[in-house]
Amino acid sequence: MKIRCTDCGGAIPVDDVDLTTGLARCRHCQGIFSVADQLGLACAATTLAPPKAAQEAIVTPSKFQVNNCGADMIIRWKWLEGNHVAMAAVCVIWVGFLIILFYLQASDPHGVPRHVWLFILLQVLMGIGLMYTALAGLLNQTRIHVNGQHISVNLGPVPWVGNQVIPAEQIMQLYCERDTAWPYQHNQSVRYRVSVMATGSRRLCIVRGLRELCEARFLELTIESHLGIEPQAVIGEV
Repeated sequence: MKIRCTDCGGAIPVDDVDLTTGLARCRHCQGIFSVADQLGLACAATTLAPPKAAQEAIVTPSKFQVNNCGADMIIRWKWLEGNHVAMAAVCVIWVGFLIILFYLQASDPHGVPRHVWLFILLQVLMGIGLMYTALAGLLNQTRIHVNGQHISVNLGPVPWVGNQVIPAEQIMQLYCERDTAWPYQHNQSVRYRVSVMATGSRRLCIVRGLRELCEARFLELTIESHLGIEPQAVIGEV
């Protein structure tokens, strides 16, 4: 059975159909549409979440900077928060403690036992990790570049995991969810992430660690609007 785009009538390859959401992307007109009726999927009613409510107003959170230049849109924000300043202060105290400890041990006329040096080395390694994280929090920003060809995510200037480029033709839908990788999920520490439902039933996280749901929702709706993607519900989103 052939699947055809409901907008332009173009043929849809099987690879561009996502049975998890019941959605497909047309390579000819870049439209996204439901294939449930064409396939007669009984599973469509169970795999699709309830339809989204009318698209909510897009309000730009204060920490986001949005620049639109024709077909290109750039969203950026700094990571700096109060906990990063506190972490930097802890690093200063930690380094001072290590300097004093090293001085006291090095000046011992009887020499320093091996286990003491191992303890100092462990403290140094912990201090380096803490300082690197604090430095990233103080200096880094997230930059999302969206156009008709791709979504690119860049984290820097301090190197960090999460840089990626996702071709636009592979993007079926964006959605928000709780960041389950975040260690603490009580009310004060819940974080959110924005993910992409891509072709082949792949789910790709593009941004994580957002403190407010409104921040994740803004990114979802703004990027979907720029790419011309109609909002659809995805199971597991918030």
